[in-house]
Amino acid sequence: MPDELFGSRLRALRARAGLTQEELAERAGLSTNAVSMLERGNRRRPYPHTIRSLVEVLGLTDSERAELESSVPSRGALVRLPAAPTAVRGRDGQINAVTDLLIDERQRLVTLVGPGGVGKTRLGLAVAAQLVGQIPDGVVFVDLADVADPAQVRSAIGEVLGLSELGSQPLREILHGFLRGRQMLLLLDNFEHLLAAAPQVAELLEEAPRLLVIATSRAPLRIRAERVVAVGPLDQATAVELFCERAEQIAGRPSLRDTATIEVICARLDNLPLAIELAAARTTALSPAQLLGRLDSASSLPGIASRDLPDRQRTLAHAVAWSYELLGVSAQRLLRHCAVFAGGWTIDAAAVVGGLDSSGAIELHLALADSSLIERSPAPAPRFRMLETIRATAGDYLREADEIGPARDRHAIHYQQMGSSSLQSIWSAEQAVQLDTVRSEKDNLRVAWWRLLETGHIDELGDMCLGLMWWWLINGHLTDGSAWTSGQCRLRVLRGGGFDSQERYVRTSSRFRYDNNVRFFANGFRVLRELQ
Repeated sequence: MPDELFGSRLRALRARAGLTQEELAERAGLSTNAVSMLERGNRRRPYPHTIRSLVEVLGLTDSERAELESSVPSRGALVRLPAAPTAVRGRDGQINAVTDLLIDERQRLVTLVGPGGVGKTRLGLAVAAQLVGQIPDGVVFVDLADVADPAQVRSAIGEVLGLSELGSQPLREILHGFLRGRQMLLLLDNFEHLLAAAPQVAELLEEAPRLLVIATSRAPLRIRAERVVAVGPLDQATAVELFCERAEQIAGRPSLRDTATIEVICARLDNLPLAIELAAARTTALSPAQLLGRLDSASSLPGIASRDLPDRQRTLAHAVAWSYELLGVSAQRLLRHCAVFAGGWTIDAAAVVGGLDSSGAIELHLALADSSLIERSPAPAPRFRMLETIRATAGDYLREADEIGPARDRHAIHYQQMGSSSLQSIWSAEQAVQLDTVRSEKDNLRVAWWRLLETGHIDELGDMCLGLMWWWLINGHLTDGSAWTSGQCRLRVLRGGGFDSQERYVRTSSRFRYDNNVRFFANGFRVLRELQ
């Protein structure tokens, strides 16, 4: 067995070095249990950074290192791609061209650039899907839409790859070690607001010479390895075909014969796929002629005409605007309030933020999904998300309604309570469920953290951090925890009431022997107290 071969070789090398399992574990930054499992063959396929640490501690020669690495069984290809909601139309030429750039011309970074709603993500997914089986170590999709800080791009990539910090080794080294010997494709989606992280992508390409990257963005990354591919609107015939297809799928209408009017609708929408799908969804209640009339009047809606947007983005804002105008008052309110979520939301969370009961929230979610304004995420538990372009317009409406402050406060309270209570179940039979919940809500928890910080709710913030402490430790997110509780706090100057969470933290943590791991956390509370 390959696992047993690796274990026996490691055991022999450790014995030759005169080290116990405990000594090897301490010097390599591992746990004694991890070393024991490796030697027994119970831990399959150690990560490259683990092997590197062992090699350094054991002082192996190049040939000994190669022999040890050769005994690790192959991991196989890692494929993590979301299912495309609809087929990609009119992009066959570009799909093949981008594929050729990556495979035949060995272009290692291709950036798909175009306006919001033009279909960059679906084009990237189509290329990635075509390369499954051709890239030996796998194809992975990384959604960056809700990553607010360029410093967190590595964390987002690492999380999708299943990597976490180990002992004192930073995530940067772990990520580089994981990718260094692999031929893998990363699809980095929605990069435009994280352009300051472009050097991190250049560094990954340098450290991992077989790595391929597709990025989607409204602007180029502007690094030397980049090849920019412009993604434009659909041609007229494909746009009309897409409209009719989506109308049939959503509205259940077998065919739409008013082709001339549909052509005008698509032209008014600049043949943008997302705008066309929003329009087609309205054929459940309106004829093409009525849709065209609504579209013509959309530019007069409050807050739309004056927006300082490029033509195609303004067109998309118009399409979202008249879809919004056709909603009932309650559905409009829910859509506005859902703009405060990051990384998606559950119906229960939306009910809290929108001030609804559960049954009402369910019905309104169905209405918004039928209008193609929200979509259900591919997850076991019911969870919803909004495309970033739609979320931006919904956020404009929330500000115009002067509701953004109360909505953010309700959001912060909900997730503060979730974070604070997570400590109670972390060592119970519900641990796995709780960890999955916190993992799926990490972006919302981060947004809530900032709102509590902005509004001076320091005690509540401390309770939230205390509740999340073990989640950070167990999942290896010490860098994120440190940034939350120390470095980023220095960006704000707070004045406020009492602070007693530090004392509660000290009493709680003293029961455990994890001083090295939680030192950063105590430092975070110290910073919070200084900012008070």
